[in-house]
Amino acid sequence: AAAAAAAAEDEDNLTVAVKIEDMGDGSYRCSFSPLDSGPHDLHVYVNGDPIQCSPFFVDVLPPPLKFERISEQGVLLNGWRTEIAQEGVSQYCYGICAPALSQSHPSMWRCKIHEWGSGAFFGVIGGDHVPGDKPHRDENAFLWMDNDKVIMAGQERRFMDGWEGFQVGDAPVFKYDPAKERLSMQLHREEETIKTFSLPIGAPTRGAFRVLVVIKCFSGKTRVELLEAAPADWNKLAEIAHKSKKAKRLQRVADAGVAVTSGVL
Repeated sequence: AAAAAAAAEDEDNLTVAVKIEDMGDGSYRCSFSPLDSGPHDLHVYVNGDPIQCSPFFVDVLPPPLKFERISEQGVLLNGWRTEIAQEGVSQYCYGICAPALSQSHPSMWRCKIHEWGSGAFFGVIGGDHVPGDKPHRDENAFLWMDNDKVIMAGQERRFMDGWEGFQVGDAPVFKYDPAKERLSMQLHREEETIKTFSLPIGAPTRGAFRVLVVIKCFSGKTRVELLEAAPADWNKLAEIAHKSKKAKRLQRVADAGVAVTSGVL
């Protein structure tokens, strides 16, 4: 009888044990629990020889982000812990997500603003500690605020990259790149070109970075939903931006009374 064996190897050359199940019809079922999300090579052998097309490429997706740690008072979560809300409480409230962001490859996510009330801040915080009443003041916090300010290592700065703030209906896409040590955000609004903003955040001084949402609840109701995102979302926004810029160039030419023909402008 043929002996089947398999091993999964990630991009850091860490090998993970794979469970082999003989289905009794000449086929085998392989299962394994990856140590991290991202690209893996799945090597499959029969009698010590690799089968055809081995190794197989396996892209392991990260588990969905959920709000794991929240303020002690006044924060509302939905049943899936993917939506955070606050209404009528005169204090800063927060939600910190799990799992922590990967330190080996980029992570992406999206935040959808359903109700805006007093506003909210979006970004990351380093470490697995419990932050104070104002987590955006933590030295490991990096966020975009709801006005023209950003938070860099707990300190406010204004007008970085022309940042002007969020508004209801926004669904910004965020990307954390540990290799470049940068946190980036893309924001597209109807009839506006895409805007990309970026913060140099370095490596976390303790632990890993986690997604952080801070709600500023001084009046009204703020409700934010955490959504999955993928590189295709980032590329899609870039494509929208390209089409928007091209349309505006064509419109300027038309307004100037110049005949537009096919070809490159």
